[in-house]
Amino acid sequence: MRKEVIFAVLVGALLGVTLIIGIKRLNTGVSTNPETADHNLGSEEVDQTSPEKIFLAISKPLEKEVLTQSPSIISGVSLANSWIVLISEDEEQITKTDQNGEFNFEKDLTGGINKFRLTAFDGDGNKISKDLTLIFTSQLKNE
Repeated sequence: MRKEVIFAVLVGALLGVTLIIGIKRLNTGVSTNPETADHNLGSEEVDQTSPEKIFLAISKPLEKEVLTQSPSIISGVSLANSWIVLISEDEEQITKTDQNGEFNFEKDLTGGINKFRLTAFDGDGNKISKDLTLIFTSQLKNE
């Protein structure tokens, strides 16, 4: 009888530790905490020396938005006539903002989590970066 109790306690502890590790790994994939996330999601880097402040705002889509269409349009606003670089896991795209500071990228998404870094550069070499995470699924289209 003692052997069965000890065996049950050990199996239960092993199962509990396995579940905790699995849940923790799943949470770090979509975490916004820079200490636990793979890529400091929602982080912002600013390197600025000029009096005109550079900024970068992503209008569409929202952070961690679940999308069902690919390609998707990533749009936003920054300083007029500044350069915007979009870096993804598989490619880089560059565009220039218009007179109103607006920009658009068309990007093919892969199933699951898609991580992007957008960086704006002004004429003086100042830059600002923002990360964007999107979730793509084709499963919700039919529902």
